[in-house]
Amino acid sequence: MATINKARFKKYFTRLLLIIGLGIALLLAIDACRIKNKKPKKEDEKELIQVEETEDFDEGSFKEMPFYILEYDETIMEEVIKQQQVFPEDNKNIPYALEKLNLIYPDILLEFKEQKGDTAYFFIKDAHVLTQQMGSHGAQQYLIDITYTFTSIAGINGVYLDFKEGDHAEPGYYDRKTWTYVLE
Repeated sequence: MATINKARFKKYFTRLLLIIGLGIALLLAIDACRIKNKKPKKEDEKELIQVEETEDFDEGSFKEMPFYILEYDETIMEEVIKQQQVFPEDNKNIPYALEKLNLIYPDILLEFKEQKGDTAYFFIKDAHVLTQQMGSHGAQQYLIDITYTFTSIAGINGVYLDFKEGDHAEPGYYDRKTWTYVLE
């Protein structure tokens, strides 16, 4: 009878230790989330406010953000293309767009080659970031931004991008019909 009680006690004690261990793990996980979401101290808040105040942009100035982005629209439950910036009317040309896009994507330097008819031809010497590091969605975002930005210039209906093919992007002709996303 003593061996049965010992076995029960051992089983009970093992379960108790397991429950205590799981409880401690749960408390540590909750505490880690609480610390991660903790509001900044007053000093940090002042720093954040100062940074926000210094990043004021003049409405007419260029902002280093894509002209067009691919974004998920929860109301229609699918991805859409949204325009984030508008070209200044006096700068709706290839050199201006090229300069701004190369500022936005400094790791993917785009070179203008020529314009034949309604197609602008470009070359990317080092497309490794585009084809190997941005992932499929990032590469698609870049191609959409390039295509929509240049096809917003009068006389350009498509772009031809020449670069070494990789896992996430391939060279070729792109126009606004390349993608089936809605333009908002």
